[in-house]
Amino acid sequence: KLKNDRLYIVFCTNATGSHKLPPYYIYEYEHETVKKYLKNEESVIFKKKGDGWENDIISNWYNNVFINLVSDHHQKTETIGKVILLTKLYKEFEDDMQNDNFEILFFPSSAYTILQSL
Repeated sequence: KLKNDRLYIVFCTNATGSHKLPPYYIYEYEHETVKKYLKNEESVIFKKKGDGWENDIISNWYNNVFINLVSDHHQKTETIGKVILLTKLYKEFEDDMQNDNFEILFFPSSAYTILQSL
């Protein structure tokens, strides 16, 4: 049964849309048998329900994917300045994501319902 499984997709782009990061997929499953039906597994992070994956996955994406891809893009385009990531992620991740060249601004949870209609 897949009814309890979840697929989360993280999309990220700069304000102008000129630099789009590849989507980051997180598939949360209840039964491991579902993995045999999924194709293109290398682009998906799999986590079993109840593993407490949020901190590890989001911190890994930010520190190893987001920062690396954005830094590479800045180097190629000779862009300088601080990078600001706007997110609805929970503030509990903030301590794991400290970097001098990058800053995270968190939307308050009440603002998210307003932004959904955009």
